[in-house]
Amino acid sequence: MKNSFVLYYDLGEVFSFLTDEEAGQLIKAVFAFETQGEVTEFSDRMMQSSYKRITDSLLRNREKYELMRAERRKAAHKKWEKEREMS
Repeated sequence: MKNSFVLYYDLGEVFSFLTDEEAGQLIKAVFAFETQGEVTEFSDRMMQSSYKRITDSLLRNREKYELMRAERRKAAHKKWEKEREMS
């Protein structure tokens, strides 16, 4: 199970346009999305747009992570298979 997620520096730009209160709401929504799968709908278009940009990035990262895990799992099984054949 993952215990972390990545926010890239370029997403900092998103937060720079928000008030501290909005940024707090946004980061709480991002954590809820990542940890609980909860999708937040903001009535404010700027907040919704910012949230969408971040969650899209997180979904891309999740897909890359799952592909990497599958590749590593496959490589490990291949190695174990080879070691079993040699013994």
